[in-house]
Amino acid sequence: MACRVFLSKEPFDFRAVMLSHGWSSLAPFVLEKDYTSITFPLRSKNSAQVLTVSSYKNGVIAESPRALDAHSISSVEKIFGFNQKLKSFYTLAKKHRRPWIVKAKMGRLMTAQTVFEDLIKLILTTNCSWSFTKKMVQNLCTFAGEEVQGLFLFPTPDLLAKKKASFFSDHIRCGYRGPYISRISKMVASGDIDPEAWLSSKGSAKDLKKHLLSLPGVGPYVAENMMRFLGYYEGLATDSWVRGQLQSMWKLQQLPSDAKIRSEYEIFDPYQGLMLWCDVTQTWLQSEISTRATKV
Repeated sequence: MACRVFLSKEPFDFRAVMLSHGWSSLAPFVLEKDYTSITFPLRSKNSAQVLTVSSYKNGVIAESPRALDAHSISSVEKIFGFNQKLKSFYTLAKKHRRPWIVKAKMGRLMTAQTVFEDLIKLILTTNCSWSFTKKMVQNLCTFAGEEVQGLFLFPTPDLLAKKKASFFSDHIRCGYRGPYISRISKMVASGDIDPEAWLSSKGSAKDLKKHLLSLPGVGPYVAENMMRFLGYYEGLATDSWVRGQLQSMWKLQQLPSDAKIRSEYEIFDPYQGLMLWCDVTQTWLQSEISTRATKV
């Protein structure tokens, strides 16, 4: 068994990353109930293996059957947000009376191994319940992914590009999203687009968003969430759940308009979307900590 330690140069909390949003509960990840470790298959350049990653000091420790190659190391750093620079965000949070963000080390977002996987998963969150999203993602892994030590990798664009329309309707059961996933997979497989290149893009946020919005099945919600994963935090990515949370937080009689939300968060530029997300998910981390304290 090989072990490798990853340490962050900035504040880092494993549990905060696991609870940053829902990715830790989606296949191919298997999260321990106490949020202390997570197991998943990881694809390297030439093979794949199952990793178990646990909290360790100001970072994580990864255990695997074989030593991690450079590609795998880069993937782990992406998944757990080690490439996300949040020093200025924490300074802004302190300035605007949000010390709980800094104390809980919130804001570092968990992602998938690849940008392609992030994009497809985001499309599968649209217009449905979270339980349905989980089922569709699990179906993708089970019916199209490679099996590694009893777990299934998220399928590659090449694999999905070869699937017929009936595969998405009969096996993945993803409804109108099927043609979008198929078309994007074919675009990636053919080289028409390269989602992994977005990580190192030198272009403007405006240009990247325009490019994302040109893709099948990508609207403002998916585009702005995708950009958040890529380190562009201006977009608010509001949906009905976020608006409902804000209505409750602000004690409003009706859902807030997008204009009002933009107005409230413009002072947090360029972190409007990330600050909004931390506001509406504040109770996630607090509730989990309180539950653990009660059980002790």
